[in-house]
Amino acid sequence: MKTVMVLVMLAVAAAPAGSWQRFGPDGITLAALTRVPGSMEEVYVVTDGVPALVFHSADGGANWALRDTIQDRIAELVVVPGQTTTLYAGGTTGRVWRSLDGGWLWDETGALSGAPRLRRLSLRPGTPSVLRAVAETVRSDSVVGLGFYVSTDGGVTWSSVPVDSGRTARAAALGTDRERPDRLLFGGEVDGVARLYASSNAGASWRDVTGTITGSCLWSAVVSPQDSMVLLAATGDGIWRSSNGGTSWSRVNDAPAWSVAFGDAAPHYAYAGSDNLVFRSNNLGVDWSADSTEFAGTFTRRLEINPQDGLDLYAAGGRGAYRTTDGGFSWEERTVGFDRLTTGFLSFHPTSGDTVFTCPPGYGLLVSGDRGLSWESLPGFAGAGFATAVAINPNAPDTLYVVTGQDHRLFMTSDRGDSWVARPVEAGFSGAGLAVHPTGPDTFYTWGSVRPFESEERFGFWKSTDRGHNWSRLFSPGTRGRCYGFRTTPASDSLFLWGAVDGRARVYLSLDRGGTWLNRSAGLIGRAVVDLKTAPGDNRTSYLCATEAGVFRTLDGGASWTRLGLRDVTAVLADTADPAFIVAATDTQGLFHTTNAGAIWKRDTVELPHRSLAFLVRHPDDDAVLYCGTVGQGLYGLGVIGVSEPGRPGSWGRSFGVEPTVVRTGAWLRLDAVPGRVTVELFTPDGRRVGPVTTLDPAPGNRLWVRPYGLAAGVYLMRVRSDGPDRVARLVLTD
Repeated sequence: MKTVMVLVMLAVAAAPAGSWQRFGPDGITLAALTRVPGSMEEVYVVTDGVPALVFHSADGGANWALRDTIQDRIAELVVVPGQTTTLYAGGTTGRVWRSLDGGWLWDETGALSGAPRLRRLSLRPGTPSVLRAVAETVRSDSVVGLGFYVSTDGGVTWSSVPVDSGRTARAAALGTDRERPDRLLFGGEVDGVARLYASSNAGASWRDVTGTITGSCLWSAVVSPQDSMVLLAATGDGIWRSSNGGTSWSRVNDAPAWSVAFGDAAPHYAYAGSDNLVFRSNNLGVDWSADSTEFAGTFTRRLEINPQDGLDLYAAGGRGAYRTTDGGFSWEERTVGFDRLTTGFLSFHPTSGDTVFTCPPGYGLLVSGDRGLSWESLPGFAGAGFATAVAINPNAPDTLYVVTGQDHRLFMTSDRGDSWVARPVEAGFSGAGLAVHPTGPDTFYTWGSVRPFESEERFGFWKSTDRGHNWSRLFSPGTRGRCYGFRTTPASDSLFLWGAVDGRARVYLSLDRGGTWLNRSAGLIGRAVVDLKTAPGDNRTSYLCATEAGVFRTLDGGASWTRLGLRDVTAVLADTADPAFIVAATDTQGLFHTTNAGAIWKRDTVELPHRSLAFLVRHPDDDAVLYCGTVGQGLYGLGVIGVSEPGRPGSWGRSFGVEPTVVRTGAWLRLDAVPGRVTVELFTPDGRRVGPVTTLDPAPGNRLWVRPYGLAAGVYLMRVRSDGPDRVARLVLTD
């Protein structure tokens, strides 16, 4: 198997285009959506990830056309009223892009100072040359600032005003009073607590108007166009309303809310995006109802209401874009057929490696029983769209366990999602991963962070010895941070943890199953270790890890680390035999490989051109099979479903043969040495499976395979699967 892996990994660098195959799932992770002012049907959407893809629809989302790509990760898109071919896009890199021809061509028009992470961008009503933005700026390893930015020359130059800062901070909302356009709202979080700020002088100064609002982040804030004293705000703790300009607040709906918006044509109407629901109010946000469950998708961050019709709106999030023309009584998905989802993790079934689970952010739980060829949605629970890991009980294949980044509990189902129960891990727990001990299926581990109320997020690692019913925190170093990963050694006696502690990349080792821990981070630089993998050699001492500062290697179990190069690395993978061959995924520059342990890195711009990559993993049962998750471009695989053309005739000996090889209706398979059932699959020469899987009953000697109905004439590869190695034959189907 090691020899096979060397050949496959070399194929990353030298194989012909098309060796990486896209596996969906279907859907689109939207970074931005905006309607064209004055048009009932024209709308733009932008995908997440780098490069960002700009799509346009002239018929309300019934059909889409790709306009252009932007070499940035876009957070916001706006269209200039009255100049509808002029668009601005804000990138999380702090750059601002402009198109003058309806999105066909984009140029960088300027950049915010201090390299901030831009989150929201808007135009001043009535003055399209004035742009406003909110962003986060990393001031140091221990301080993150929230800043307001303004440009008066169409985004060329920018000035900034600091608003707040903390150990952690996030900018999320930018609201404007349309009657008084210099009155602004700025929402987000500081140190894990929702914050809302108001300005009455175009952002020159700000005051905190959070009041009694609760939640970990304030995601959206708006001013009523009918009564400017009425404000609405959305947090994970519900919808909040103020009738006195933010002096006091009351919670008017306790469902999680990620966006709020008022209509123009019917200004007493308001909408709020929740989990698989969009709530509507017809009395300025006092009362709320949801009329339909046809809408799907958690974390609904975008609401775009038709200015001429208060019942016509788009709602968008992790699952795509939906439209209603009756105020939410009925919804229609408007991004059908896209395969542009963000895929942040894969979890493999422990007893059936062909079964994999994932959860695109804001989408919900998905499962594939054929290595990713096809996907189906699993029934979920409230908040399932924030799932970060899935684990399976090896003794009960329908029993699943899930943790999320938004809830302090572990969720369990024994019937594959038809019903769920929740078990608390710890108040403030945010899950990053979940694992079952390889030699003790009653022992579970989970990791991530814990954030007690009004305090900072802290690195955390938990253990359960009763299949997740009760948990104890084993390790929580430092005063702030997050654990990103966990692994055991093959003998399961040593445990590794990695992540961020007090602004520093950290790796920890326990030699007594979590009783005590050693800091094994000497030589590491960067703010967080985001991936750690075994490297060739002694699997107790040779490892690779990834931080935003590059790829690092240890040959002594983490006692010392050496930097091998690159920047902004999100995942790393070693060859199984050659220590000098390494593949690395990055956040914005795509996939790299080195054949000389980092002396020279080469970027793959042909086979896997997408630049925002989330993970690299091998199939647990087949080292020659690789998966790569991307941001906004779906899941890719190398060697996942492909089959190789058989060698010279008779290369399988007398144990396998197909007669005839030119087939009209069927063929005889000679499987003299194979007892029991066998399955037969057909693939196109490029490795795509076609037609149904055929199961042949046990029988001595030859077995008859019948050509599936409707299968077109052509050249195919037949794979026969049974106990022992797979067998492959070449077939020609004729009419």
